Amino acid sequence: MALSKDGGTKIYLLDTNGQNLRQFTTGGSIDTEPAFSPDGKYIYFTSDRGGNPQIYRKPVAGRFR
Repeated sequence: MALSKDGGTKIYLLDTNGQNLRQFTTGGSIDTEPAFSPDGKYIYFTSDRGGNPQIYRKPVAGRFR
């Protein structure tokens, strides 16, 4: 899910029971529209971190901050 929190919109993940909110993306960009890859290994999302909205891919495993 994308949430506007602490001055910016970032991608956050929850456990399947709706608990344990974890921030997935960081930085000063606006990150929105998350979608899991079919195998569940990546999240694709839209971000303006390159100056214009583009699609990015980030691995899910071991990437929680």
